[in-house]
Amino acid sequence: MDKSMDETNLSIQVLLEALSKIQFKFSKYFLKFSRTLIEERQIDELDNDWYQYLEYGTTDESVIWLEQLGYSRSNAIEIVTNKIEAIVTDSQGDKLVLKLIHEMHNPEIERETERIMMNYPDSFVYEG
Repeated sequence: MDKSMDETNLSIQVLLEALSKIQFKFSKYFLKFSRTLIEERQIDELDNDWYQYLEYGTTDESVIWLEQLGYSRSNAIEIVTNKIEAIVTDSQGDKLVLKLIHEMHNPEIERETERIMMNYPDSFVYEG
């Protein structure tokens, strides 16, 4: 039984490494494709940027934005799916994180938030 578990773990590791290489190659392809389209169309960003979807592992723009701020993928997903509405959009269309994020009672998210607030204080506001 022990030997078969080792073989199973090895098979899973090999598969994950292969998938990672495939994702990396697709990501590089879509990065070049996105840059070319942006340059040709003379725009700032694409509405449907598959490079970002591969890079961040999601199509949810709020999760991508939180990851770009510095949150880990799992914490970004938790913030977006939590019942506390932690993300708002201001009158100019910019996303902001409400400082009530501490109400989620997740010490890891609180630590990340404190660190990110030092680098991006303008991305956080108090509710009201």
